[in-house]
Amino acid sequence: MLDGLPMIILGGTAHPPDAHGQPIVNDDMETLNSKIALSEARTDTKFAQLTGRIDLLLATVGDIDRRQSDRSASVEHRMAELRTTVLTDNRHTRSTVRNTGFALAGLIIASLGTVIAGVSLYPSVFGFGLQVRDIVRQEVASAAVERSKSGLPAGSGTASP
Repeated sequence: MLDGLPMIILGGTAHPPDAHGQPIVNDDMETLNSKIALSEARTDTKFAQLTGRIDLLLATVGDIDRRQSDRSASVEHRMAELRTTVLTDNRHTRSTVRNTGFALAGLIIASLGTVIAGVSLYPSVFGFGLQVRDIVRQEVASAAVERSKSGLPAGSGTASP
């Protein structure tokens, strides 16, 4: 048996049977061999086509992977730029908040200082006002005494109408 086929022996030579069970002789053997070779050539061609398609598929997958890697790198780069921008903006925001807080604290301290100064100076200013009043009263009294000594009436001034 050759490749699972029963052999027919004619003249000491083994021949495979044809579709009708008759032995295939040399002329038919050459035809069979050429058919087998043709079938093998077709199989090789189809295998080569399949290999080419697999290579094309692998190249396409590799190209997709490369483009995805490029996109990923681009996204990572943009994210790094965004992170830097956010950190810079955050730094500026914190600086602004801190400076505003210091300015507000200074304003509160200045306001409190003004209030404290006003409260602490109030008695002196009030006392100064009282002193001015007393001085004016003494001057008025002394002017009245001077007028009464000079013979002028108390309500009259120096100018006449």
